[in-house]
Amino acid sequence: MTGWILLIVGGLLCALNAHPSWLRYPLHRLRGGLPEDYQHASGVPLFGSLLVVIVWGAQLRDENSVVLDSIAWTLVAIDTGGLHWFVLSVVYHRIRGHGESSD
Repeated sequence: MTGWILLIVGGLLCALNAHPSWLRYPLHRLRGGLPEDYQHASGVPLFGSLLVVIVWGAQLRDENSVVLDSIAWTLVAIDTGGLHWFVLSVVYHRIRGHGESSD
């Protein structure tokens, strides 16, 4: 039971991180907001996907459920505050040449 509660908390944190990254700006524009009036916001980085992976791997993996596996990995994938998105961002910027010094 504790595993499910922690999975739900982790899932909520993942959704909290996904909202400012994917939904906040389109909703701002749908409400008639101007691009120059938009202010960026941040979620709660790292904890959501980390909690989901730990709980899924340690406690809930034994349930051998394809649905649970799909839910856990979907939550991790949408969590833009997760470590995996940070690594992907660093690799992307490194490949594209962004952020290099002019030395």
